[in-house]
Amino acid sequence: MAESGASDSYVRDGYEIVRGFIEPDSARHAVALVDGLRAHIRRTRNIDDQRIQPLKRYLGDTRYAQLGALAGFDRLRKLLESRIGPGAEADSELLGLWIEPSRRTYVLPWHRDLRDNAKGLDWSEWYAHMASPRFFNQFHIALEPDDCLWVVPGSHLRDDTDVEKRMFPDRPIVVDFIENDLNPWYDKGDKYPPRFGRRWALNQFDRIYYGRLGLPPYAAARRRNDAVYARALDYCRSMPGAVQVKLQAGDLMMYRNSVWHTAIYRADVRRTTLFSNASTPESLAWLAGQRKRVAEFGTNARWFSRDQLG
Repeated sequence: MAESGASDSYVRDGYEIVRGFIEPDSARHAVALVDGLRAHIRRTRNIDDQRIQPLKRYLGDTRYAQLGALAGFDRLRKLLESRIGPGAEADSELLGLWIEPSRRTYVLPWHRDLRDNAKGLDWSEWYAHMASPRFFNQFHIALEPDDCLWVVPGSHLRDDTDVEKRMFPDRPIVVDFIENDLNPWYDKGDKYPPRFGRRWALNQFDRIYYGRLGLPPYAAARRRNDAVYARALDYCRSMPGAVQVKLQAGDLMMYRNSVWHTAIYRADVRRTTLFSNASTPESLAWLAGQRKRVAEFGTNARWFSRDQLG
C-alpha cells in the first residue's frame, strides 16, 4: 500500500488507486454499519436514489465516529496532503455513500464536474483552476467491489478535443436513451406522476415492492435493465481514451473531477462506496464565491444555450 510521496499517476492521469487502503475485515464491518440506510432511503425518498449524503446526519455522531475509525479517516488526511499539499482534508460534512438503484439501471452523461452541471458557474474561473492539484479533487473508498466509474485519463490537463466537442456540442449533455426512459435521478415526472393514472399506480406498486419489501427487480425490469446496461457500455466505450475503474473492497480511489467521467448505476449489482470532496483552503474559498451565483447543480440541469459555450 503506497501512501506517501507524490504520485506521478495522479498528476498525469488525474486519478490514482490505492489498493487495500482499509483491511477486508474493516470493510465488512463498515458495510454492516451503513447497510440499514438502504432500506431507510428507499422507504422515505425516491427508490432509485443512489446517493446518501451527508452520512453524519443519518448515522449520528457515535456510528459516524465508528465508521471513521473503520475507514481510516486519520490516514486518509495524510494521504490527501501527500498528493494535494498542505491543508488538504476530506470534507467530512459532505461525506456520503453511493448505493445501487433499486429499480432502474442507468448511465450518467459524460461530463466534467461543475463546468457541465452548475448553472451560473464562471467558466473562465473553472478553466483557470482546472489543472491545479489544489482544486477539484474527490475520493471514493469502496466497501464492496465497485466498477461503476469511467474516466478519460489526462483530460484534467487540457480543454476538450475536437472529437469531444463534436460528440457533445450542446449543454446540457444528455443520454437520449436514458432521457426517453425516465431517468430516475432527474425526471420529476417519475417521482411525482399524476395521481391515479397508470404511471402513478406503477409508482405506488414499485414503492411497496422495492421500498418496503426490498425485493430485486422483477422480470420485465430485469429485461429493461439488461438492455440499458448493454447500451450504457457502448456509450461509455464510445468516448476516446475512456477507462473503466475497477475497485475491490477496501480500495481507495482519488481523482480530479475535472476529468471527463461518467458512471453506470446497475440495479442488479450492490454498490457500497464512501465518497466526498478532498478540499483545500483555496478550493473552499473559491466554491463559496461560486455558490453565490450558481443557481442549480445537477448533471441534467436545463440551463444554458449553445451560444453561451463560446
